[in-house]
Amino acid sequence: MNDNCNKSNIAVLLIDMQKKFLKDISPKNLDIQIMEQKRVLKYCSEKNVPVIVVEYSGHGQTTKLLDLNNLLGKYKPLIKNFDDAFEIAELSERLDNFGVKELGLMGVNRGVCVLDTARSAIELGYKIHTAKTLIEDSNILSTKRDYEWYEKNGKLYSNAIDFLQNIKKMK
Repeated sequence: MNDNCNKSNIAVLLIDMQKKFLKDISPKNLDIQIMEQKRVLKYCSEKNVPVIVVEYSGHGQTTKLLDLNNLLGKYKPLIKNFDDAFEIAELSERLDNFGVKELGLMGVNRGVCVLDTARSAIELGYKIHTAKTLIEDSNILSTKRDYEWYEKNGKLYSNAIDFLQNIKKMK
């Protein structure tokens, strides 16, 4: 399990990458997102950066396209009943155990679930990081507004490579 107690300044949250939510993403965008997320997960596995998988209750498991077992070993996802992952008390507990001050965000429903989680993270004192290729949404109309919010309130990178270059400095 990657959810161990190794201290790290940053942890990565993988939010709602479940089949039900992915079906409305364009195949091209989904292919890019999966490839980019795999790149981040591989780095996290190699460098022992904590990854916390969050799943929305009743929507199945995180997509097998990410090969979580191969990249991270066994993991226990946190199950949420609300858009905001911080509604799960165990999330804050895990992050505190890791000594985390900054969060990398990856997932789907960029304008709702990822955004609500990001807002709570900031309110709780975390700095947030993500990349355009790591968060996706089926609502094309919200894209510009969402990206502007992430740029204004955290760090928004163009892609996973830029994201990783910056989180390497925080490890």
